[in-house]
Amino acid sequence: MNSQPIALFTQNLEVGGAERVMLNLATALADLGHRVDLVLSSATGEFLNSVPANVRVVDLGVTSPIRAGKALRAYYRRENPRITISALNQPNVVAILAQKSSKVKAIVTIHSSLSQEAKNATSFRMRVMPLIVKALYAKAEAIVAVSEGVAQDASQFLGIDRSKIRLIFNPIVSPESLKRATEPATHPWLVNKSCPVVVAAGRLMPPKDFPLLLNAFAKLPRSLGAKLIIFGEGDLRGELTQQISALGLNESVSLPGFSKNVLAEIAKADLFVLSSKWEGLPSVLIEALGCGVPVVSTDCISGPREILQGGKYGPLVPVGDAEQLAKAIEKQLGPNPICAPSDAWQPFSFAAAAQQYLDLVEECLARS
Repeated sequence: MNSQPIALFTQNLEVGGAERVMLNLATALADLGHRVDLVLSSATGEFLNSVPANVRVVDLGVTSPIRAGKALRAYYRRENPRITISALNQPNVVAILAQKSSKVKAIVTIHSSLSQEAKNATSFRMRVMPLIVKALYAKAEAIVAVSEGVAQDASQFLGIDRSKIRLIFNPIVSPESLKRATEPATHPWLVNKSCPVVVAAGRLMPPKDFPLLLNAFAKLPRSLGAKLIIFGEGDLRGELTQQISALGLNESVSLPGFSKNVLAEIAKADLFVLSSKWEGLPSVLIEALGCGVPVVSTDCISGPREILQGGKYGPLVPVGDAEQLAKAIEKQLGPNPICAPSDAWQPFSFAAAAQQYLDLVEECLARS
């Protein structure tokens, strides 16, 4: 084991796709025998309880990652990490700025569409961040995109040649996650299943477009007798609850909140649906494939088309089209759903991602 750690830097371990990916990558690298520090602006979040014993958590103790520069540089002086792999715009920016004075190289990872983030910015900080990103990302030692769609978008948004952006799929599926999927479900509709059950999961936030899913679900024939469970928490809970009542779906839609083991819930469902307006590489869609469950997804930017092999592994429907989404759900709940092969998740395994990141780390260090 190298005495210098590989530092993985992000904001926290709240429930989110990028946060979970960083935890997964830390786990995968540590399991291969590498010393790994999971460096967090603030050591908070539900995923903290899932950090394995062979990964050290470093709490920088700041509430906003954009203010973590001083603490990050102090960590660099103490621990002298081999390299930093960061995720999300604010930690990426801090890692890039810190590499100048510390000589610790920064590999930044892009997990979603930068152009969509800029287009849908709602706060001053979110509107300013794309300008900072454009100015700084080219100064990183390496840029990683988690899907080809994210890579193409980043190339255009940043004005960087596509060849300078490395594509590495996220580490999503592991032997441990496959084992967790076999555990018992806890939601009563899945424990004592008496009808088809559709499951969705994610933050109750605008990009996931759960209002679209509710509108589509309301269009299903009542004769199906289907029920819908949306796992997750977020700012839109109140609006979604009102929409459920307005559509007359109180008896057939459940918002149970965050699940400690959503894989076990997905694995017992009849169908998983992703209704997003945009994504980077939706982890939960990959996990559904790993669970062997039929899926339906919007053909959003980006990820689903790559994951589902252009629709071979599950229907892709236009973003925002409730009618087409309802038809795809009804078909997938029928007698002959489109199903992915049992090994469809292999490109997104912990082992595959960890080795590609290690190869990139060695390339970056060799350039010094």
